Order: sequence, then C-alpha cells, then structure tokens
Amino acid sequence: MSDIFSEEFEKNFQEAREKFRNRLNRRPERNPGSFTAPPGSPPTFAAWLEREGLPVYYSDMFSMSRDDLVRLYNITFDRIELLETYIEGNKSMFERLRLLRLNYVDVHNFHRWSALKEDEDYHHLEWKNDVFGQIEAIVTTLRAQQKQFRLLERQLKLIVCILLRVHTDYESLRRAPATQAFRNRFRGIPRITEFLGEEPKEKRLHSMNDPNWDKCPRIDWDAEGEEE
Repeated sequence: MSDIFSEEFEKNFQEAREKFRNRLNRRPERNPGSFTAPPGSPPTFAAWLEREGLPVYYSDMFSMSRDDLVRLYNITFDRIELLETYIEGNKSMFERLRLLRLNYVDVHNFHRWSALKEDEDYHHLEWKNDVFGQIEAIVTTLRAQQKQFRLLERQLKLIVCILLRVHTDYESLRRAPATQAFRNRFRGIPRITEFLGEEPKEKRLHSMNDPNWDKCPRIDWDAEGEEE
C-alpha cells in the first residue's frame, strides 16, 4: 500500500491549503442579497417554465412522486435519443444534397447559378429550385429539431435536479444563479481527491445552472435508490 503521507503529498497538500487561504483573504464582503432570488425572476414555477419554453403542465413537478419523476425522466431521455437520431439523419441528408449541388456545378461546367439564362438553361434552373427547396426544408426542420432538443435537455436537467434533491422547491430553483456563482468562486482551488487519485466516478449535478453537467450516461434510478 502506498504511503499517502509521502513527501510529495505533503507538498501538494500545503500548496492547496495556501491557495485556499489566499482565496479566502481575497473574498469580498458578502452581500446579504446574493442568495436571494435574482431581480426579474418569475414569481411562480409555472411562470418560470413558460419563460424557459417548457410545458406549463409540469408545474406540479416538485410535488410529483419519485416513481412519476423517474417515469418522466425515462420518457424525456427516450425522446432525446430519438430526436438525436432524426437530427443526425437530417444532417447526413443536408451534406449529401450539398455535395450533389457542388458536383452538379462541376459536371455542367458553370461557376455561378446567377450566370444561367432562364430560356437556355431552364432545365438547370428547375434542378436548382428542386434541390435548393429540399435543402431549405431540411435546414428549417433541423433548426426546429435542435431547438426542441435543447428544451428536452433542459427539462431532463430539471427532473434530475428534483430527483437528486438539488432543488427541493421553486425558491431554491430561483436562487440557483446566485448559488452557482458563489460555487464558481472556488472552482480553481485544488481538491484533495486530485492528490489522492480518488476522483468520483459519477459527476454530480450542483444546480440547474451548472454548466458542467452532462446528461450521459443515463442514470439507473433503481440502482440510485438502492445506494440510498
């Protein structure tokens, strides 16, 4: 077994403690209002959902049973995976049409569509209108799908926050920006787990506004319940 109190460990530990002290010494006076809801935040959870673009009929989410939240989590995750498949398919089709357009120009030896004449090159222009119409339709669909994808990810994140009791009510959710900003102040301080080689296997969600959270891998909530 390795000696965790080795000379190198002691050196790293002392450096981390010194950085922590320096950070605390630079900390400004705490504003009593920094942990209150930010100005302009919606007064109700339903209003917050509406502002976020999420379904208002989930306004009872904080009072849902754990089983219902787990079901909602799985449904949302399934929808995200299905939407990812659609998005990748449309991206592939867009790329194929883009290459088809470039190859068409090369094969027929003209450099600009604007150089074509309606009477002499009508067949080329008909081809162009058809393909460009398909490209426009795919781009419109992709934008809508990507917007829906972002909303579903946001919804999934909210569900996880509630299941993990990161936010137990709307008030804690309203305070999330200020709370996360406070945590960010200490992001640069080395953690003891970095020195011991004991980084946690699962990255936990700290707040609804945590920018580092990743939805993957999918959480097995039955296993989570057993651990608790």
